[in-house]
Amino acid sequence: MTEQPAPVGRPTRELVLDSEGIPAPVMIALEARAAGNSWKQSAEIAGVAVTSLREWRKHAIVRDTLNEMVRDKLAGATATLVDATPLLAKELISLAMDSRNKPYSRVNAMALVFQTVATHLIDQSQQEQMAELKQQLERLEAGAPIDV
Repeated sequence: MTEQPAPVGRPTRELVLDSEGIPAPVMIALEARAAGNSWKQSAEIAGVAVTSLREWRKHAIVRDTLNEMVRDKLAGATATLVDATPLLAKELISLAMDSRNKPYSRVNAMALVFQTVATHLIDQSQQEQMAELKQQLERLEAGAPIDV
């Protein structure tokens, strides 16, 4: 006979937890929530009452754990998008250059290519300006003269 885990109830008001102190069902619910499920769906997935989950959410460590899980998911999604960028750029260029495509599709693709290049150039220029300002600030803090 398999042993059933003890049900997870509401936490006591004066409960102080570290990340290892969060019960496994609540962690499962947090993972489900970070994956995009609603709070109700997350509670059902974890087998926890929604009201209990609401009470657990009031604790800072639970909120911090959820925020960290969401950041991890976003970082993974961003990495996937960045990895696909060269292929997407090639596809966008081929769409813009293919005369068999409708003109409005080609124009939109061309505009997006130019917008992307312009954004990159602006970002690069701003990064160079920020680096220059940081150097000037460091010189100022060191007491050296500043070139204006």
